Amino acid sequence: MKKIALFLAISLTVACSGDSDSPKSTKVLLDKTVTTYDDGSTVEATYFYDDDFLIKTTYSDGRSDEYTYEDEYLTQMKELDGTTVTATHRYEYFSINRLKKYTIQRGDITSYQSYEYLNNGDIYVRTNDLLRDGYNSSDGHFKFRMTGSSISYIEAFIPTELLPIYTVNILYDTKKSPMVNVWANSIMSMAKLQGGDRNIRLYSSLGGNMSSQSETTYTYNDEGYPTQSVTTISDNTTYTIEYFYK
Repeated sequence: MKKIALFLAISLTVACSGDSDSPKSTKVLLDKTVTTYDDGSTVEATYFYDDDFLIKTTYSDGRSDEYTYEDEYLTQMKELDGTTVTATHRYEYFSINRLKKYTIQRGDITSYQSYEYLNNGDIYVRTNDLLRDGYNSSDGHFKFRMTGSSISYIEAFIPTELLPIYTVNILYDTKKSPMVNVWANSIMSMAKLQGGDRNIRLYSSLGGNMSSQSETTYTYNDEGYPTQSVTTISDNTTYTIEYFYK
């Protein structure tokens, strides 16, 4: 697939699975989500594709995300608020499913993550933007491990500390992620350091003087895709997501 023009007359949407050999339009794809928050407010997201390449996501609050590809590589994603670009994400590669560098431009601020693949299966990520629990380092790094396109743990370090300043552990269910069939899903999961081809059931973070945890329960359809999720965060905040498929 060659460059996809993003200025189409119709809206289109996001990510895709790096486990596939080629894009196919017969796969189950996420069509829409509706997120309901504690205060009763809702946000609806609609996803648009070319085959199984997610090219645009639109939100009911006026935001949107636009995706650009070169051949089978996701190279850029733009966040927009109306017609204003609020952030630009860029992706560079060693090969089709090996991310080399991920850069985010928000106004005058540029953040990056550069990737190194270790022999033991861990992935080493150097970043100039490690913000967590009061830490602000221009030379920090992460280490994490992926099974398929799901991340099992994340450790974050800064140069002045030998031990991680925080650790994230992620537990998954055995069902299918709503985005499992979307091209470049694994790349987006790696760039965000979460998510993947399964659904996050428990997400816990421990570090410094703070800890946080979220737990999610799912309802599934007959094909094993979630139709609803209810997430409770450690501060007792709860939100619900409904999933609809093409």
